[in-house]
Amino acid sequence: MPCNQLWSGICKWDNIVSSPGTIESDTSFYSADWIGDNVIAGGDNGKLIEIDGSTGAKINNFNAHSGSVNVVRRRDQNTFVSAGFDGICRIWDRRSKEVEQQFTPSSWQQAKRSKLGTHITCLDVWDDWVVCGGGPNLSLWYLKEESGVALLDMGDSIPLLFASCRIPL
Repeated sequence: MPCNQLWSGICKWDNIVSSPGTIESDTSFYSADWIGDNVIAGGDNGKLIEIDGSTGAKINNFNAHSGSVNVVRRRDQNTFVSAGFDGICRIWDRRSKEVEQQFTPSSWQQAKRSKLGTHITCLDVWDDWVVCGGGPNLSLWYLKEESGVALLDMGDSIPLLFASCRIPL
């Protein structure tokens, strides 16, 4: 089924085509991003799916997180980043369906906010840089060094909700 253009860059499919039982009908998708001509979407069942952007057909399924997938962002034409309620950020290669790298922002002592949990609810990526937060403070990570390098300390009382500042590739 073709994409029904709602507005620039936003599609609505009347039906996602897949084999029986592969996409639960009660799944809520919380985040999606374009990667090439396809869409990667993640939701409450901890899975990511890759959908053909023109037909709505399911291409790939990824067992991504132990809780909900809260954020999905394209890194380049073949890789993307997901983050979830489990507090883990994962960098995926869509060709191999494998995790290339992962990190847990709450493991960095400066970012940790014990009262607010470990979940990640906001994330964006540009090249080798990831900014993310939620329960943990908003932090900037440099992927080549696999470490947090900067922090926006928001105290212990304000959880970050869904937010993004998209940088065009």
